Amino acid sequence: MIVLLAALSGPAHALDLDGRELPVYFATNRTWHSGPKPGFDHKDAESLSWGRVSVLESAFRLPGQDKVLLPHQPERWGADSVLQVVAARDLPVLVVVHGYNTNWTWAAREAAQLALDLEASGAPVVPVLFSWPSGGLVRYVSDENAAYRSVVRFESFLRPLIDAVPEGQVHIVSHSMGARVVAAAIDEMWGGTKPPNRQLGQVILASADIDTLEFRERYLDSLLAAAERTTLYVSSRDRALGASGALHGGYSRLGLTGLDSPPPALDVVDTSALDRGYTRHATFRQSEVALRDLAGVLSGTAVSERDLLADGGQWTFLPGGR
Repeated sequence: MIVLLAALSGPAHALDLDGRELPVYFATNRTWHSGPKPGFDHKDAESLSWGRVSVLESAFRLPGQDKVLLPHQPERWGADSVLQVVAARDLPVLVVVHGYNTNWTWAAREAAQLALDLEASGAPVVPVLFSWPSGGLVRYVSDENAAYRSVVRFESFLRPLIDAVPEGQVHIVSHSMGARVVAAAIDEMWGGTKPPNRQLGQVILASADIDTLEFRERYLDSLLAAAERTTLYVSSRDRALGASGALHGGYSRLGLTGLDSPPPALDVVDTSALDRGYTRHATFRQSEVALRDLAGVLSGTAVSERDLLADGGQWTFLPGGR
């Protein structure tokens, strides 16, 4: 085990696992640092960096992981180069926006793993990571500030992307605090006097760490205008959001409660029956059943045609799911 951990801390090729290279394209407002291991840190940059990071996929496995995924050093490209390559792939684009307590390496791993799992579920996508400068476990308040500071940067990333890709082929999946970045940016873009002339495809807010009333009163209308459909993955058993609610004075979090009487273009899917791990905070990408449902969302399959049960305006997974 000690040898394995040492190998994982070094270059990807040190394991010699004969895996394929998975490209993840990115834009980030993290600060670039040079040195023995150049890369992006948790500090906030005033401008975006664009590029590609190759992630090594291997059949090698660790407990609780589907595969070992090791990101190489990111390659910084110009925005035009990234947009041209992404558009030439001729696949739906999935913008991945991570949550709190996520460093650059884990953000790249999560984006690659999600793309792998969706491909296995019949919904291949081009993964494009937007990584904002999350600082880590003990920096929750700092991360909140970093998330809101990233809204304008996310807008400046999303506008040229939706212009480069056919209408409806840019989907967004955001997790936890990353949902604030997405919801606020979409509100600024589609809630203004000159909204973009192209619509997004599917927007997914998973375990959203957003005040429920703020979402309904401020963000909901803009999301419905911007996207073909919006999906919330929620769980009343989510311990991380329970802690966030307590930290915010008891005000409810969207990813815990969902919405009562959601409008027709908003689907609320309860993942409680599938929850994984102690925090129960990332079920949408940890459960095979939830991942198949996400693939259905991205494929445009109506919620009533997926393996779900209607439950008082929301939807739940069938008993016995994994």
